[in-house]
Amino acid sequence: MQISEIGGEFELIKRITRPDGALVGVGDDAAAIDVGAEELLLVTCDMLCEGDHFNLEWSTPKKIGRKCMESNVSDIAAMGGVPTHAFIALSLKPGISFEFMQKMYEGVYDACEKHGFYVVGGDTTHGASLVVSVTLLGRVKREHMRLRSGAKAGQLICVT
Repeated sequence: MQISEIGGEFELIKRITRPDGALVGVGDDAAAIDVGAEELLLVTCDMLCEGDHFNLEWSTPKKIGRKCMESNVSDIAAMGGVPTHAFIALSLKPGISFEFMQKMYEGVYDACEKHGFYVVGGDTTHGASLVVSVTLLGRVKREHMRLRSGAKAGQLICVT
């Protein structure tokens, strides 16, 4: 059975994941983890793939870097939180130059400076296409956390 036959990405996630012990887990913009403090730890992860999320023919390296970070910042912000630390995992295809990566990271660090967080780790490997996966940590005060499930009819929904 193809994933499209079961209803797509969200139905796949629903069918293959298990309850995970997080305060808020799979299915919202980010996971919220109770670390026994006034603030909750937020964690989100997005993977952007060449040919699907960006195209090297019309995307500049700097724009790719910025997009990778902003898509994660959006998930943290949607839950009322602020980003704190990022991890970037890369799959580099043959022919990607050092200069390309320098410019991509200019976009990464532009987003970091704009939103006040840091890249603190990650991983690098190689593959057939360029893939960038970002895991972003954030924090939110318990009383300020917002969930998708908390939306009510008649409320304004904003997309970032």
